[in-house]
Parts: sequence; structure tokens; C-alpha cells
Amino acid sequence: MRRVDRLALLDTSMYADTAARTQQRQALSRAASISGSFSGISQNLLASYVHPDRLGDIALTERIREMTQRVGRDEFLRQNAMERPDGREILSKVLCPSLVLCGHDDQITPRAIHEEMAALMPRARLRTVEACGHMAPMERPDQVSVALRDWLQIDPAA
Repeated sequence: MRRVDRLALLDTSMYADTAARTQQRQALSRAASISGSFSGISQNLLASYVHPDRLGDIALTERIREMTQRVGRDEFLRQNAMERPDGREILSKVLCPSLVLCGHDDQITPRAIHEEMAALMPRARLRTVEACGHMAPMERPDQVSVALRDWLQIDPAA
């Protein structure tokens, strides 16, 4: 029996970090380590994560800020320090029903990466969420919920 009978990958990547991305993460970690108090995601960084049309949505942007503040500096530093190995070989072995979902305008993990991931997995379905950035579950929860419900209805044995 298989341990995993479904897989959903949302706004993610299968690639190891590039040297440039590693440097970005290190710079963010240094800034978070030396600042007096950790205030979560900055407005500049938020603009990379959220679709431009949603940046004026105060309820959304405040929820994201509050979430990053709740997570806190220590967890932010741990997440930033994680090694991100290349996952292409693993994905090619995924045989269960899989959902690969991303915001159409995700700047952090672009749609092309999600297309590549879906192409590697024989039973993957790609879903893109229009007018959406990297934070799809928070930016467009209704559309993400529909995609997840559709994916959950797939018979893993079929």
C-alpha cells in the first residue's frame, strides 16, 4: 500500500535555490536578525507575493502581515535557512492524483515552473488562479477551494 494517495502542490517550486536566490534569503535573514523588532513581511516584499490588484485590499494585506508576525522571527529564520534540493526526480515518481496550483501572476514561483511540475507527474492536473499572485489560498480562497474539492473527488485507485 502506498503511503500517499494524493498530492497537492500550491505556489511552490521543484528547483533547488539558485545562488542568487540563496543570497536573497541570506540578506533577508540578516535584516531580520539585526532589526530591533520583527514586524513580519514588509510592504516591498509583500508586493512580490501578492497580485498588484490585491495590494490595496487592506483586509488581505493585514491578514498576511499578522500571519507573518505570528510566525515570528525564529520561524522565519528557520524557513529561510532550509535547504531546498532539486525535486524533479521525486516528482517524476509521483503516481497518485496530484493538483499543481498557482496564481497566474505568481512572481515567486512562476506559472512556468508549475507547468513543468505538472508535466513530470503522470496524474497531475494544473490549475491556475487568475488575478492572483503567490498567496493563492489567501488571495483567492474560493477559487482554491473549488480546485481542491475537484481534486479530492478523484478516485486515487482509478
